[in-house]
Amino acid sequence: MKKTHQGRKRFIISIMVTMLVVFMTYPLYMNKNGAKALIESRHSNKIFRVDVFNSGNKNHNHIKLLSQTTYTKSNFCKSDKGQCVSVSEKISSAWRKYVVKFQVIGDGEVTISLLGPEKKLKNQKYPILIDYKNFNVNGQYIFTKIFSLWHNKPYKYHIKAKDGDIVELSFQARKHHIRFRDLRKICNVDWLVFLSILIISFLMSYKFVHYVSKFKIVDNNSRIDIVFVLVFVSMLFVPMSHISNADKSMQENRMLAKFPQLKVATRGALGKQFEQWFNDRFLSRNLMIDIYSLINREINRIYHNGGAIWIKSNNWMFKNSVINFAIPKKEQTAEIIEQINLLNNFCKNNNIKMYILVVPSKESIYQEFFSRKYQQAKQCNDLNNYLLHLIPSFDSPTVFPQKELKEASKKDFVFFKQTHHWTEWGAYNGYQALISVIKKDFPNTHISNLDEYNVLTSKLLREDWDRKFGFGQTTRMLRIKDKYALKNLLKDNYTYYNHKNEIKPVITDKDLYRIKYFQNKQLSGAPKVFLTGTSMNENMLQFLPYSFSEVKYYRLNNVKNVPNAETFKLLKRYKKDILQFKPDILILNITSWNIPNLTNLTKD
Repeated sequence: MKKTHQGRKRFIISIMVTMLVVFMTYPLYMNKNGAKALIESRHSNKIFRVDVFNSGNKNHNHIKLLSQTTYTKSNFCKSDKGQCVSVSEKISSAWRKYVVKFQVIGDGEVTISLLGPEKKLKNQKYPILIDYKNFNVNGQYIFTKIFSLWHNKPYKYHIKAKDGDIVELSFQARKHHIRFRDLRKICNVDWLVFLSILIISFLMSYKFVHYVSKFKIVDNNSRIDIVFVLVFVSMLFVPMSHISNADKSMQENRMLAKFPQLKVATRGALGKQFEQWFNDRFLSRNLMIDIYSLINREINRIYHNGGAIWIKSNNWMFKNSVINFAIPKKEQTAEIIEQINLLNNFCKNNNIKMYILVVPSKESIYQEFFSRKYQQAKQCNDLNNYLLHLIPSFDSPTVFPQKELKEASKKDFVFFKQTHHWTEWGAYNGYQALISVIKKDFPNTHISNLDEYNVLTSKLLREDWDRKFGFGQTTRMLRIKDKYALKNLLKDNYTYYNHKNEIKPVITDKDLYRIKYFQNKQLSGAPKVFLTGTSMNENMLQFLPYSFSEVKYYRLNNVKNVPNAETFKLLKRYKKDILQFKPDILILNITSWNIPNLTNLTKD
């Protein structure tokens, strides 16, 4: 019995040592970028891609897209033979049908290419596989079996078309499920070397453990126990074998801790800062958190982590930071009022009219969807009462559209269920309330009417800077996978508005700056607006540029390489830009829970 027990120990230790050796020797059987390519292929296969090229006359032949798509590139591949359009949409791990409809401009040969997104690693493209099946062109099936395709190995189909012909494609697509046979393609795995290392390392480790176990350190105590402990301790070093160098966690939507600066950190803080840095970056951290989150979500009717709460019975999600908002004390309140009024004085001195829009919290509009356990109605009411008493102290006109949004929520969603942002319907009602106040000083200001927009609906969320459709920031904060969200969470249709005379912004998104600039030439005599604040501006920008001649938007929060302490220092960061732009109006659009940050507006 004792021999069987020790034999089991030897086998377990041999497996552990083998795994360690195989892990440490991966450069011998895998391309040096292979492991990273495998990881990237799992994170990047989120969209399909269809390219349509019309060859014939380079000045006349092109493609006019008729279907609504999330990502479109037009004429990106001009050549001597023609022009093309590229269409992409988000996909999940489940099969889903997609339809792409287009019109051919100019007689020619149309080439339809099914492929995957283009990704490079060290200036070399690597496979991001996308699965396609049931490919149909104008009612005729081209193939029904599954094809796994990527950028460099697409499926191409050619048709002859005449000017004005309309072509409709339909197909099913999903994320590729990576299998062992794909590793050679993605990672350049040499299986002969891999199997050789695996077998040799196991045999040698088993022989070594067997040899060591024969020695006795004390009577009746084998060294196998010591070896077991040593191997176990060695495995503890695996998490530090690869430290992530990412700046931001996309799963948690937050910046990761940076390595402590020895010159700056105090003696007591250095250990804590190092611990935070390591905890954010050790090997397989995201995998471990995903497993923990999955188990936690499945066994609880109400799931909550450090960032958010998910009421599973109705699929409403709420951020902890909003629900647990602490009302500012008298000293902080006095400082907020002082900073607002100082900013207003700066605007007056430069012939700028300042307006403030305070967006109510989602929680205050949809209190009835909280569970009893997380009922925070009193805190929401306290925050609203605080704002109603605070706002009259500001020298500049301030709009707090609590009543307007509450009334509008009876017709459609004014906030998304899966994120803290307001919907475009909610933003439109906030926009109307703001413009009605601005019209008192600028009576000729145009209020954009919904008849001027093309209306579309989607279960996906368009909420932030990039204007892409997604699954919601709070969904990511709760670490819910896209496949699960698509199948179980996104059951409601949200309404979106695209202006018929869409104005394309000029965008700057790089270190220290996040800027969008809109110019409406049809309103050349209308006022110029300098817009600033938080992400609640993103959906309001569907409407604001159609009321003013120019709108220049500077984002205050979530800007690269801007420390939290500097985020809301508006004049320190943008005073020069404001004076150069010479706006007639300055609009500060702030969320209710960001009110405490206004103590920094005019500080250096």
